[in-house]
Amino acid sequence: MSHGVGPLFLTAPNNSPVIRPLDTISREDPTPNTLGLGEGNRGDDGDITIGSTTIDTQPTPSLPFMYQIYWNYLDTDWAENTQTTVAVFTTPSASVGGRSLNPLSEVDENEFVTADGAEYLEESGIREAAGLGSNLSWVVAPAEVASRSVTFLGNQTPMRSYVGYVTTSDSEIPRTLLINLATTETGDDIAFGVTVQHRAMYSLSESNATPPGTALLSGMSVPDLVGDEANSIVSVGENITLITDAGVTTSADLAATALGDLSLA
Repeated sequence: MSHGVGPLFLTAPNNSPVIRPLDTISREDPTPNTLGLGEGNRGDDGDITIGSTTIDTQPTPSLPFMYQIYWNYLDTDWAENTQTTVAVFTTPSASVGGRSLNPLSEVDENEFVTADGAEYLEESGIREAAGLGSNLSWVVAPAEVASRSVTFLGNQTPMRSYVGYVTTSDSEIPRTLLINLATTETGDDIAFGVTVQHRAMYSLSESNATPPGTALLSGMSVPDLVGDEANSIVSVGENITLITDAGVTTSADLAATALGDLSLA
């Protein structure tokens, strides 16, 4: 097998983004601390009078970002309609005295994705091929969300799925980044099979809408964002699920098919 040949890149069509609106909840609370006695009546001005006490009904303010953000949930639609870039590249597995001469061959798969802002993926060229560019910064650190056995270059090997959120030099809005990664030995080489999907984490309903603050994003952890059904923050203290198991599974299905159909012949 010859070396020095650039990686193979395949890019699926990019369809329309999937955007889901965020539900909001508001309620009306009485403002006084005490209530009068007697039968209540509503006047023409909308106030409620109970005995001698008047209560002004006012809505409870919602969090400012609740009705201004449309989260792009990583669900089945997201996986099926987000551009997928596939790359296969190899590196020699030569060793002396049982020790590999290629440091990349000893890199753990998790480190391959996360170490130093995914420098190994950058060196492979797949990030540029996927339209991400070279300047990435993790807003929410990537984590493994799934694993399965796949056929890659004729061998059965684990394929792991990772999700994280990054910012790029092209946009202030973080992007959901999903990476499926499989490795196998073939001849004198170690082969890497990678698929990348990414899309804006959210969109804003108005040009002057307030995006999520740094405190909210920095407090997120990918494992805590995974669940059976997507849901967003509707009140303080409630869970948020931006990544569905079904979405991850659908992406992995597509990746397994793509990698299974490839060869280095």
